[in-house]
Amino acid sequence: MVGQGLAVLIGALLGALITRKLAPEALDSWGWRIPFLVGLIIGPVGLFIRRHLQETDAFLEAHGAALVWQSFGTMIVAHVKEVLACIGIVTAGTISFYVILLYMPTFARVQLHLPLDQAFLAQSISLACMIVITPLSGALSDLIGRKPIMIAALSLYFVLVYPFFVGFMTIRLSVV
Repeated sequence: MVGQGLAVLIGALLGALITRKLAPEALDSWGWRIPFLVGLIIGPVGLFIRRHLQETDAFLEAHGAALVWQSFGTMIVAHVKEVLACIGIVTAGTISFYVILLYMPTFARVQLHLPLDQAFLAQSISLACMIVITPLSGALSDLIGRKPIMIAALSLYFVLVYPFFVGFMTIRLSVV
């Protein structure tokens, strides 16, 4: 999550820089392509890392061990509770990440009528907080367990996301 947050943070900072430095006409005609061009760098970097990265001993042992093959259906039936929990965890994390950290600049621009560079800067602040909080949450989960952390975080998200959206809209309407 820290790596993912860093990647989006770099994109948000680049977006803030571009929208601040370029005229709106330049941004609309060609400037929006700049982050995509910068993003092309990641392909060769990822390929280089993948080609030169050594596999872990645990992977090599597991890969060399005798494998027990099950059909996909048999495996799903045997582990239905675990599969559903995994789907729920991934879905909740993905939805919260996209709504809070990726949709917010659009929401701030379209609904709150903030300048786009300010929306990107606000996004950058939230991403920086996420980058700092993620390892701290991991350390706390080592002490008290994964379930309480995940349940508390997801519960807070579901309880607070709608009131925050409504609150931002109310603040915006009262300013206009």
